[in-house]
Amino acid sequence: MSIITETDFELNDLIGIEFSNDDGETSERLQVCIDKYEPIFLEELFGYEFARDLLAYVDDIAAIANPIFDAIIQGEEFTDGCDLLQKFKGIKLSITHYVYRYWRKENATNATENGDVLQGVEATSKHT
Repeated sequence: MSIITETDFELNDLIGIEFSNDDGETSERLQVCIDKYEPIFLEELFGYEFARDLLAYVDDIAAIANPIFDAIIQGEEFTDGCDLLQKFKGIKLSITHYVYRYWRKENATNATENGDVLQGVEATSKHT
């Protein structure tokens, strides 16, 4: 299980992934990117051990609530050093943008006379 899902991309106005017309192909490719890049993002941000524990918490349906992990994922209000109320929005949006960057890179296409051609990393490696 992942922290982010396809819904996080659909609800984001800055990300324009169209899921409705492709028989699930886009969803499958997106899930591959989520599975690949979400753990990398978390490890780069928090370090290996904390990222591993956070993903284990998300994967464990029967986990006892962990307020630290919940605040990191969902966000939380806090008072800053100037006694002003602030809102941390959680890491879902950051993960979504990180994964989207790689999804775009791996799923870029060029329009040609013969139709759209996939230009991503996987397409390049197939032709070498």
